[in-house]
Amino acid sequence: EEHLGVNMTVDVWVIANDAMNPDWDSMEGDLSLQVQLAYCLLASRNSSWNKYTSLRVVLVAVVREEDVLTTVSIAMEDCKDRLTHLLNEIRIEADIHVEVGRVKSQNSSGSNGPPPMLDTATLNSLIYNGTKEGVAMLFLQLPDCPVEGSTNDETVLYVRNLKALTSKLPPLALVKSARKRTMTTEL
Repeated sequence: EEHLGVNMTVDVWVIANDAMNPDWDSMEGDLSLQVQLAYCLLASRNSSWNKYTSLRVVLVAVVREEDVLTTVSIAMEDCKDRLTHLLNEIRIEADIHVEVGRVKSQNSSGSNGPPPMLDTATLNSLIYNGTKEGVAMLFLQLPDCPVEGSTNDETVLYVRNLKALTSKLPPLALVKSARKRTMTTEL
């Protein structure tokens, strides 16, 4: 039983897309808080978390279905560079992995059309396939909650989307920051 859990990861998943998640790599955003929480889980030197798991941050680079390989590669490298910068700033070591989320264009105007948006079912499928083996814990961004005064239909749709997002995934924590700085890099 001692070998169980070896090479498992604690995953932080983020949609690295400025249209869908504009502050994905900011110090005040959800990702920095997700990474901090995951790091705290692993930080205790005497814990099983520290001994048998490592931290992995998975970026979902959202691209259009028709984007050529060069465009996709540039998007992936840009996401990776921005994440590397954030992790260096907050002094947290993590393995970085980039997934590509391909979406259909809304119209035929190509790259001039609306920015690509990843639907909940596609994101769930990416996460499910990316965490099938060896993920002990998963940290995801909590989607924006319905505002006060929302209709019952809007609230029901939110709950359905939340269920679709989290269905069949490993144990997880949904994280939402208050858009305030939770750490300093000035020391």
